Amino acid sequence: MQLGRHRAPVLHPQQHSLRNQRAVSPSLVRASYLTTGSHTIYVPHYYYKNPSSSLHVPLSPVLAPAIAPNRRSNKTSLEAALDAAVKILNHTVKPVLVGGPKLRLGKAKEAFQELVEASGYAYATMPSAKGQPLESHPHIIGTYWGAVSSPFCLEIVESADAYIFVGKIFNAYSSVGYSSFLKKDHMIVVNPDRVQICGKAEFGCVLMKDFCMELSKRITRNSTSFDNYKRIHVPKGTIPSCGAQDPLRVNVHLKHIQVIVWRGLVRRLIYYPTSVLLRLMLKRLQEHGTAISLWHGKVYGSKSMMMN
Repeated sequence: MQLGRHRAPVLHPQQHSLRNQRAVSPSLVRASYLTTGSHTIYVPHYYYKNPSSSLHVPLSPVLAPAIAPNRRSNKTSLEAALDAAVKILNHTVKPVLVGGPKLRLGKAKEAFQELVEASGYAYATMPSAKGQPLESHPHIIGTYWGAVSSPFCLEIVESADAYIFVGKIFNAYSSVGYSSFLKKDHMIVVNPDRVQICGKAEFGCVLMKDFCMELSKRITRNSTSFDNYKRIHVPKGTIPSCGAQDPLRVNVHLKHIQVIVWRGLVRRLIYYPTSVLLRLMLKRLQEHGTAISLWHGKVYGSKSMMMN
């Protein structure tokens, strides 16, 4: 009889549940010898306590059984993870979805698309997950990549009150030197076999594919985040305008500003040097009530303009 050997070092109390399940899983296939350190018996572990949180996510004191090699979700753990996620998402205002590179590992590409369709959330992709989620979907807002994200994608993702990261990988590359301003207590992380709820609860033996499919059946549709994106998004090369009865949005203001500043100046660009063109631009702004003066090549604005 061949004995298997699998080390699962626990470096932090929060890793206990995950490491324990990964150590026990091989014993379901082959004979294994399991040992544990007796000096860790008195170490307090957050898994057995209900933390004081505004989210009020209940934690079960019973550890879920280890995942068997046939890769099936534990029903009890899956139901608990879904209840905790739905309780949070149905009380948020503008949640978003972000697809990561582990979607392929979790074989959850189709399940993720079902979740996008059912939720109505705006969704983005991480840089190393390009091409895995469907990028022709109307609710995609681009690539979330920290400070160098697609235009207006960073603002929508980081201003959300809840974000679901499915298959994420955070490192110095994917976060551009950890430049992202994401809050852990607003983040639901779906890994290939585990789900973390806002840093307060963690549910093992939950496959990514099963979680996304079941969540798409229970979630309440909410398109607020995508509506906010449409309100501020300016397409490349064109600035949108609005109809007579449409609400005045931020991106429509840019259309009016462009007309005021640049009307007639493109034609003059061919005939006038830069200094003359700048004076013409300042004159045009002053005609529209903007107090600006030019002195020794520098532009100065009046105090009243700065206050406005």
